[in-house]
Amino acid sequence: MALGRNGTIAALGTARTLAWASSYYLPAMLAGPMARDLGVGVPTVLAAFPVALVVSAWLAWPGHKGQPGCSRPGW
Repeated sequence: MALGRNGTIAALGTARTLAWASSYYLPAMLAGPMARDLGVGVPTVLAAFPVALVVSAWLAWPGHKGQPGCSRPGW
């Protein structure tokens, strides 16, 4: 089932848009049930997502510096 170049680009674009939309809206849909199950407030649950992103980026940075030849010059 060959889609051709335009079909492949359309399929990849659609998949990427759906993945972004689900990751963008999923926390808002799950925050209420998660807060109820964890016994915390909805703002606490929603604040956990950006905190987790910052922590993961902070922890990944030293690993990036330890790989010679795998980073951009000047980093």
